[in-house]
Amino acid sequence: MVSIVIVNYQVKKELFACITSLIKNKPKMAYEIIVVDNDEKKKIFPKLHKKYPEVRYIPNPNNGFGQANNVGARYAKGEYLFFLNPDTKVFPQVLDTLVSFLQKHKKVGIVAPLLLGKDGKPYQQGSLELTPVRGIIALSFLNKLFPNNSISRNYFLSDWDRKKNQKVDVVPGTAFMIRREIFEKIGRFDEKFFLYFEEFDLCRRVRKFGWKLFIIPDSKVSHIWGASTKQRSDISTIFAQSRFLYFKKHFGWAAAAVVTFFLSLNKTAFFLTFLLALTSFLTLYRSDLMTFIGDQGWYYLSARDMLLYGDIPLVGIASSHPWLHQGAYWTYLLASGFALFGYAPTTGLIIATIVQSLAVILFYKLANNMFGKSVAVIGTLLYATSPLVLSFIRMPYHTSPISLFVILFLLALFAWTKGKVAAFPWIIFLLAVLYNFEIATFPFVVVVGLVLVSGLFFHYSWATGIFQRKILFHAFGAFIFGMLPMLIYDIFHGFPQTLLFLAWIGYKILVLFGYPPLTETTPTSWSQMASFAFISQQKLLFALQGWVALIIFCYSLFFVLVQAITAYRKKTLNAFLLLCYSLLIPLCSFFVVRTPSDAYLPMLFPGILLMVAVSISRLLLYRRIRFAGYALILLIIGSNLFHFFTQVFVPDKYPITLEKQIVAARYIIRESDSKAYSLQGRGPGSQFESFTMNYEYLVWWLGHGPSSKKEKLQFFIEENDKGISVVKKYD
Repeated sequence: MVSIVIVNYQVKKELFACITSLIKNKPKMAYEIIVVDNDEKKKIFPKLHKKYPEVRYIPNPNNGFGQANNVGARYAKGEYLFFLNPDTKVFPQVLDTLVSFLQKHKKVGIVAPLLLGKDGKPYQQGSLELTPVRGIIALSFLNKLFPNNSISRNYFLSDWDRKKNQKVDVVPGTAFMIRREIFEKIGRFDEKFFLYFEEFDLCRRVRKFGWKLFIIPDSKVSHIWGASTKQRSDISTIFAQSRFLYFKKHFGWAAAAVVTFFLSLNKTAFFLTFLLALTSFLTLYRSDLMTFIGDQGWYYLSARDMLLYGDIPLVGIASSHPWLHQGAYWTYLLASGFALFGYAPTTGLIIATIVQSLAVILFYKLANNMFGKSVAVIGTLLYATSPLVLSFIRMPYHTSPISLFVILFLLALFAWTKGKVAAFPWIIFLLAVLYNFEIATFPFVVVVGLVLVSGLFFHYSWATGIFQRKILFHAFGAFIFGMLPMLIYDIFHGFPQTLLFLAWIGYKILVLFGYPPLTETTPTSWSQMASFAFISQQKLLFALQGWVALIIFCYSLFFVLVQAITAYRKKTLNAFLLLCYSLLIPLCSFFVVRTPSDAYLPMLFPGILLMVAVSISRLLLYRRIRFAGYALILLIIGSNLFHFFTQVFVPDKYPITLEKQIVAARYIIRESDSKAYSLQGRGPGSQFESFTMNYEYLVWWLGHGPSSKKEKLQFFIEENDKGISVVKKYD
């Protein structure tokens, strides 16, 4: 006798069609049909009983497909169990053919019919054992990239002639027949599998007992894919959980984790993983060549004191105007790094690399949201390999995270212009965070104002939507939270970071329009500014040749400007106009201030690289010049990587490196002979208070820091083009 077990879940129409096909193609041998109802509402019984009185109906809590089959098997009377999905229809003599095969082949424990799709043709079914290696290759994006690889072909039995019987390691759970004695002996379905992979587990246990499994084409069943699973919204999560459970049960936690990681990767994830590995290599390789200047030492000492002594700073290092400070957020990040990774000077590099990794992922998201996948791929490649971007990571400083937060700011800004009014408080918060990392990012406040004015002028609802009481309240709270350390500092110091800064900005604007300056200053010449900008854009875009970089920049700027002007004329605030605002306003402020400072550059990186990516991607749309577009991308990336291996990773290029500074610090400790000493600076830059702070940190880290007082034993440190000089003196 054959017991046919069918599990129902919200597929009444398909179930009835399945049962009809079974009765219509009545087998010669005795059989029974058992329907286990996993549907929460149990609606089918009256009609099922009326139409098919011979069918046994079993209501069941929805505890999974395997559990329901086990319930059906407990009520079964047959020598053979035929597990059948409800979204199937059987062909004539299905059961007779399967039973006959089992009776003739005593070593076979499971036999399955050939499954056909809607078109009447067999689809991929049956496989070899699912191992971690086969899972990684055959079930991941690698199989799409290399569809004819031997591992996948063998696993999927690609060479199987569907007209012949085929021995397999795994039969489809859709329809298969198993000897009841074997089913009971192996412990039935593992009920930990809610749905999916239960047949992989069952078949593996059957084979462990020495039984064979076959699919025979003389027995056929048509299958409508996923009729039951379409009713669930959590099917992807269930599939992933069951897959992990299968690999963990049979191959261990480590294998399950590795397989899950690889199978979670799609082309995009693989691309980003590759870029993360590349950008991490470019930042962490030869960490002994990391830049470590005195101003960085200020933050290192501040972060150390925060952890060891509880001295939480409210502001950071002083700017070029001593009354105005950068924020303390880099100190907080660095202190977190010390707590996690220790006090080594390269800890800052680790933190900056993590920041860069997040920036790469979010840059891809930003570019994809604004301009699509093609721009995202090109832009992220440029961002992850740009020498100038990575130089700010290889010099871990308060400027290192600026690009990351500019990207977050642009993401929130774009979301706002797409109607998500709730993004506005995040914009305000990110403006505050950016200001705390670098006060030069203040022009982004103007960007927000211009976007708001444009939105109101173009009559967008998202612009007027921010004037709701709830949104304004959240925006105010976001500003207070983001600016909290500076606000506390200002309360006790006369508000230099807020009110005085705003007054100073107003004064600078008046001077720009002809108001007499209060002090005599000699501004940087336009030629010096042009030279600084030229060198910077070369390092950012095309390290080997500045004029090539300038051509790329000018072409890209022209392209984006044309698109932005077109959008403005149409009164449309689209991605091009938003990019134009976000790039031109900070860029103009950079030239207006006429300060050739590296600190102004990171806020420009995302906008410039996004602009270049957009313009290059348009080249790829035209067949005649598509090759030129691809060649340009490869040329830029190749140029930048070549720069790293010929300029950045070469110790002889640097008279001063972290390694040499550590050697100097060890010399100081050795020569001090455990006596108290003080450090002094000599030469260029020694007039600044922070000049020796990097050495103060290094000698402390090595075990014998300097005295806070002026001691008789003094070490004078000088850095120049020839290297580091340390002179020991007694006062």
